[in-house]
Amino acid sequence: MFSKSMQTISTHFEAELKKLIEQEQLRIAEVLSGGQAVKDYADYRYYVGRFHALSQVADTFFGEVNTIINKR
Repeated sequence: MFSKSMQTISTHFEAELKKLIEQEQLRIAEVLSGGQAVKDYADYRYYVGRFHALSQVADTFFGEVNTIINKR
């Protein structure tokens, strides 16, 4: 079982990771909306793919990890 300090570290780690993911998503959204870094369709697909992958991590995997940890 996790000790109280380990839970605190895990909670802080999760919160900071979520913040970093959100910041990166905002940066990608700015790149896509500004259009200067998107030179062709391949670039567009690259940025949209990154945005989607980050969304999946934030939405799906955080919930799954919490479920797995709570079952232990």
